[in-house]
This record gives sequence, C-alpha cells and structure tokens, in this order.
Amino acid sequence: MKFLAYLICYLIYPFSFLFPRSRRKYVFGSYRGSFADNAKYLFIYSVENGDKDIRYIWLSTSRATVRKVRSLGLPAYWVLGPRGVWHALTSKYWFFNSYTSDIMFCLSGGACCINLWHGVGLKRTEFNTVSGPLADRYSKKNKYDVFCHPESFRRPDWLLTSPWERTGRNGRIISTKRMA
Repeated sequence: MKFLAYLICYLIYPFSFLFPRSRRKYVFGSYRGSFADNAKYLFIYSVENGDKDIRYIWLSTSRATVRKVRSLGLPAYWVLGPRGVWHALTSKYWFFNSYTSDIMFCLSGGACCINLWHGVGLKRTEFNTVSGPLADRYSKKNKYDVFCHPESFRRPDWLLTSPWERTGRNGRIISTKRMA
C-alpha cells in the first residue's frame, strides 16, 4: 500500500511544477500533521503581525489539527482535501519544520521551500550524518530509501537556523551577525 502511495506521489510531483505560484500566499506545516514547533510560532506571528496583503495558511494531514487551528481563529485546511491541495499547489512559499512532507512533498514542485530547522545549522545533520539511525539513509543512499523517502532528499531552498547564521541552497552559510 505504501509503495502505491509513493508511486502516485511520483506521478503527481512533475505536474506540481506547472501551477502558477502566488508570492502573496504562504503555507505552513509541521511534522506528522501536528501544530507545533517553529512553523507554528512563525505562522501565529505572521497571521497577527505580518503583511495584510499576504495569506498565511496552515496545512495539515490531520483533520483534528485543522479543527484545532481553526478553533484558534486561524486559517487551516486539510492538505488532502481540494482546498488544501489548491493552496499547496498555488503557494510560492512553504514553511516547515523538517521536510516538505510536513505539508505534502508531491505538491512542492516550484515552491520556495523554507526549512525552519530546530537546531544550529553547523551541527552534523542529515547529509552530514556519519553515525546513528539515519546514517545509512543519507551516507549510503540505498535505492529503497531514495524511492520511499524522496522528501528527505529534496533539499530546501533555505534552511533557517539560529539567529547567528542561516544556510541557503547548496549548504552556503550566510551569517546574519554583523561583522565589525
């Protein structure tokens, strides 16, 4: 069943590049459909203090999370429903905590993906991992992991870390601290 789901995702992914994406729509999502971590707090801040010409939308794979976010008076949609799919396909900016699968990987083509990582960008993570449970996935990249976890291999356009540095496309470190 999981194989079929990934196969469908691979068939949909190329078409996600064909949709025009609005720079005035930002979508947010979190790990396993939750409403948590950096994406949650940036979303709440953006809705309350952000540019009023921009739509800020929470997308989740969990209907319970959508109900919870809506009960707070915030815009949220189930990503597997028509409106959720539409917002995912037409938003230029995706903000998430870990991977594009926090929203829906197969709809991410053409979006600017911004990973709101929870740690410092200079520590060993993912593609730099040499030990631990995920070391084989990233260092050896066996075909099964690449096929079944494509979201893990789609690098974000931006990786935001601590206030002192941020990492852009291809791992470039861009310091946000002013140099004297």
